[in-house]
Amino acid sequence: MVFQLLGPVQLDGRPPRSPTLRALLALLLLDAGQVVSYQQLIDGLWDEPPPSARQNLRSYATELRRLLAPAHELITYRSGGYLLEIGPDELDVEVFANLVRQARTDQAQGQARVAAAELGRALELWAGPAGVDARGSANLRMRFQALDEQRWAAREAHIEMRMQLGECHTVLADLHELTARQPLRERGWSLLMRACYLSGDASTALGAYQRLRGTLRDQLGVGPSENLQRLHIAVLRDDYPVIAMGR
Repeated sequence: MVFQLLGPVQLDGRPPRSPTLRALLALLLLDAGQVVSYQQLIDGLWDEPPPSARQNLRSYATELRRLLAPAHELITYRSGGYLLEIGPDELDVEVFANLVRQARTDQAQGQARVAAAELGRALELWAGPAGVDARGSANLRMRFQALDEQRWAAREAHIEMRMQLGECHTVLADLHELTARQPLRERGWSLLMRACYLSGDASTALGAYQRLRGTLRDQLGVGPSENLQRLHIAVLRDDYPVIAMGR
């Protein structure tokens, strides 16, 4: 079976019938191989659990086991909770994490092109925000947000690897889209400034810095980090070595 959390919650390409059932599957998948207690599951499903929460949980678990038939033994009852056991290649979250780890190893060994290809495959696993169609508590949403953070970090690393391979001009569209969607992530803006400069467009690099500074001021009441300020000065001074090395 193939379980998917990187986008809609799906089992072999099909979503469980209800947002709450999808949330229960997500909770078990996020802690696959571990017993997840009734209380942990209840806290993950509801911000304000109904009086019948435990009974409802049992009903959802029974329905989920039927959905997994004939492999319903994947979910087993253990004292005070449930255990879901699957292989690491059956969950897209684990496949993604393994590809990212391998890419880091290959990059450290000087195999930038191989690492970039692996990160590209990792990013192709995403079909939208993690758990986008599940309905759970704030606790579950925070766990999905942590997965989304890994996605953005991997996307930034992938773009930087492509820049190191000489693709500064071809990544510009990706960087403009990335900074529009994640306007508070400084790394994306840093990459955009470097890519613009290295593509021969210093004025757009300087404009990007000004947009970031205004965004940070208006939304957070702060200014760019010291690293971004140093990059800004390097662009003003036309300091190619510093910018090319990403310092």
